[in-house]
Amino acid sequence: MSKKIPTSVYAEMTPNPAAMKFVADRALIEGGLQVEYRTKQEARNSSALAEELFNFPFVQSVFVSGNYVTVLKDESLGWEMIVMQLREYIRDWLSENEIAVSSVTRELVERAGAADAGKPVAAATIDYSVFQPT
Repeated sequence: MSKKIPTSVYAEMTPNPAAMKFVADRALIEGGLQVEYRTKQEARNSSALAEELFNFPFVQSVFVSGNYVTVLKDESLGWEMIVMQLREYIRDWLSENEIAVSSVTRELVERAGAADAGKPVAAATIDYSVFQPT
């Protein structure tokens, strides 16, 4: 059994009523990178957390940046019915895992604004200075 990482997560509303921001008390991605996953397939081999969040049938996209994860949901359920479950799930996942994004693909890097990305690379090897704020 691995040692648990003490982690606190709170939910924060966003201007978009379909999106909820889950803020952790530590960084979830290295170097200031921002990554958006629109499908479970995009998250595969990049972010195990995002890939697992897509197992919830209402999740439409997952955005990871700094110390937070933003989940965009469909209209099948209201946040009041799912926010606590998602917060606990994210907290439990983070207590077992140090970072939420382990690598990024060329497509994800280009979406974040980089022009010359290569094959999948470890997040720690990316020159983060090339990313423009969105």
